[in-house]
Amino acid sequence: MECREVLLIVWKGEIPIQFVLDPDELSGVETPDPFFLLAPRITYLPLVTEKVSRHFHQHINKSEDDEIWFDYGGDPLKWHYPIGVLFDMYGDPEKLPWKITVHFKEFPADELIRCSNRDVVQSYFFQRLKEADFLKQHKTKVVADLVKKDFKQVWTALYHHKFEEFWLINQKLMKPIESDTFRLIPFKIYTPDHKVIQASFPSMLTENSPSTLGDLIHKFYPNTKAVTGDCEVKIHGVEVEMHLTLQWIATNLSYPDNFIHICIIDPYSKLSVSIFPM
Repeated sequence: MECREVLLIVWKGEIPIQFVLDPDELSGVETPDPFFLLAPRITYLPLVTEKVSRHFHQHINKSEDDEIWFDYGGDPLKWHYPIGVLFDMYGDPEKLPWKITVHFKEFPADELIRCSNRDVVQSYFFQRLKEADFLKQHKTKVVADLVKKDFKQVWTALYHHKFEEFWLINQKLMKPIESDTFRLIPFKIYTPDHKVIQASFPSMLTENSPSTLGDLIHKFYPNTKAVTGDCEVKIHGVEVEMHLTLQWIATNLSYPDNFIHICIIDPYSKLSVSIFPM
């Protein structure tokens, strides 16, 4: 069952970001002021950086090949990862705002997917949403029953960050159809070396034994300090207890794409924060 209080906390999570232009791309001698933004954790960079692009565009030599992209510490930031995941992978909660460098030139096509407009983000998002629904419900796919108006509402609510409008539709995707639990739980694990493991895991180990986060981590990332408690396992920037059931996590802590995004954090470079209760 959904916990509205937890859903609201997740939805309202924000990261203060300081955007600075790559000095090598300046067209003049005057350095533009940084652009500051409180970005929702659950959304994607292209959905919140249109003003960032306009702010810096007047300070570069424009060309038709310009395409905005971002890096942190020299690492290009993948726009198709939620902002909260990017921060948990690269940022430091003790060093805020998160300072991101803005680029318009020399797009690293070997490392990033091109994103020419919001339609690219929308297409990617709905692909993930449909994939997650298929894994959770299998033959009885809830997404298939949604009408065009529902898809538009979900996307508009995500773009404008409207909780009630989004969950009015998303709650349909969070109700198991064929049993009390989802068939499979869709997830992604982001490792300390910035690799990604995408898979699914049964919600139940046996008829009377629900799967836990610990079960999932032990199977898909067994050679890790996370299993022994020496490494942090975070979702939405929060260290999560290993005993929590995957069904509860999927229902309450999934990102809008309905995947659980799990970050394995190096304990020597990150800061632990409070733990979600069951």
